[in-house]
Amino acid sequence: MADKTFVDSNIWLYAFISDKSSKHNISADIINNKEIVLSTQVVNEVCYNLYKKADYNNLDIKNLINNFYDIYTIYNINFSTLSIACNIRDKYNSSFWDSLIIASALENECKLLLTEDISGAELFEKKLKVLNPFK
Repeated sequence: MADKTFVDSNIWLYAFISDKSSKHNISADIINNKEIVLSTQVVNEVCYNLYKKADYNNLDIKNLINNFYDIYTIYNINFSTLSIACNIRDKYNSSFWDSLIIASALENECKLLLTEDISGAELFEKKLKVLNPFK
């Protein structure tokens, strides 16, 4: 992964919730890359799900957030992101949340988006390749 890569929430959750599965192992390898970009949306989704589903306590979540900001590039969603997301929704018929992920990746000039959730196009705006790392 030499180019900037946007990593969606599901990859992080597989990495942080150890279950000895191949998805966990693949995800754990992916997040070792320091050229990863994620958005505040992804941070929020990961924290919420780890708190609700994996018994992370508030201190665990606080430490996770600090680690995210210390290690990776975190992108704040803004008006431009929302505007691009609306265009993505219209053009590709994607969901609101997926459109925000795609727009965040595009605004950060990522070449690759790793997710198992987004379908409908393998290449967005002739710039962003979507790849399911588990296939």
